[in-house]
Amino acid sequence: MIYKTSMDKLTVIITVIVSIIFFIVIMGGLSNIKNPQINLFMLSVSLSLILVYVLTYAFKPQYYQLDENELTIHRMISNVKIKRENIKSVEKLDAEMMKNTIRTFGVGGLFGYYGKFYNKEIGKMTLYTTQRVHRLLIKTMDDKNIVISPDLSEKLIEQYYLKR
Repeated sequence: MIYKTSMDKLTVIITVIVSIIFFIVIMGGLSNIKNPQINLFMLSVSLSLILVYVLTYAFKPQYYQLDENELTIHRMISNVKIKRENIKSVEKLDAEMMKNTIRTFGVGGLFGYYGKFYNKEIGKMTLYTTQRVHRLLIKTMDDKNIVISPDLSEKLIEQYYLKR
């Protein structure tokens, strides 16, 4: 079954604000063509921002799919597949468990929250989420913690435990 993933209000706000800032910086830099030194610097900055924006979007979770063999996190680049036999448990994550989470290498709001994160209660974890609600913690047999945020999180848990 396919599980959609939508952005929550804060993610939408962060994405819009960052998009506007990126647009202003890029357009401002590209409009100042008169000075070659400034132009080269601004061209580099503009290309860097465009690259960050495109890559951030490309690695955003588009949707999740759970079938009899695996859970797939669909992204524009590099889907993530987790074999069902490698999943130890799937449980709901409440906001309290995610308090004091630190981003160690990842995205914290632009199109979602994904990458490497850490907190004392859970330990190291990899997030593939687009919102701060409906989060599920997937524990694997090799002691990895993966967090996803399907819109219908309860239904995904139900499907996982029914077809074991």
